[in-house]
Amino acid sequence: MKKKRSVTLDMDRILLSEKRRSRRLRIPLKIEYATLSKTRSICETICSDISGGGIGIISRHPLKKGEKVRTLLYSPEDKRPVEAMSVVTRCRKTEDHAGQEIYDIGLKHVTISKSDQRRFLALLMETFVGYFLLDKKKK
Repeated sequence: MKKKRSVTLDMDRILLSEKRRSRRLRIPLKIEYATLSKTRSICETICSDISGGGIGIISRHPLKKGEKVRTLLYSPEDKRPVEAMSVVTRCRKTEDHAGQEIYDIGLKHVTISKSDQRRFLALLMETFVGYFLLDKKKK
C-alpha cells in the first residue's frame, strides 16, 4: 500500500526565495529615531516605505549597519506612537532633488511590544486595504 503524500505550501520558503519577506508600502509617516550611542541624538524624518518587518527612512545623518536605534512611528489615526527597537540593515548615500547628500536607511524591528506590534500591523492593514480599494475604484 502506497503512502499518500500531502502537499503543503511552505510560505516562509516561498517568501525567502524573494529578497523581502513582506511587501513594502510607500506611506509618508513621521518617524523619530535615536541612536543608542553615548550621544543619543534624536532625529526626526519621514519614512520612505513600511513593511511588516521594518521601515525605510531618508535621513541627513548616516547610521552604521548593525547599529541599534529606538524608533517612534507616528500615525495620523493614533495619538500614541508605535515604539520599536530596530537595527540598521542598510545605509546608502544618495542625493535629494536639490543635490543635497542624504541617506537611504533600512531599519528592521528587533524588539516591539505585543500592543505596539498589533497597532503597527493594524496600520499596515488599514493602509493596504485603503490603497487596494482606491486602486479598484480608479479602474
